[in-house]
Amino acid sequence: GGGSLRRGVPTLRIGGQLVTTVFDLTLANYGVSREGLPGEWPQGYEDPLPYTPAWQAEITSSRLA
Repeated sequence: GGGSLRRGVPTLRIGGQLVTTVFDLTLANYGVSREGLPGEWPQGYEDPLPYTPAWQAEITSSRLA
């Protein structure tokens, strides 16, 4: 089932506005953990969180190598 994950994204305040980069958003979306950021991150390929091989195998019925 669908759900949501909370993941930290590095930000800066520029001119009173909170900003980040598309790169940082993409890394968070794909579950690339980064030291010092809070959130739920995959611990390895066998972790069934989104975008890991285990997650993909569950959806596509493919085997993990």
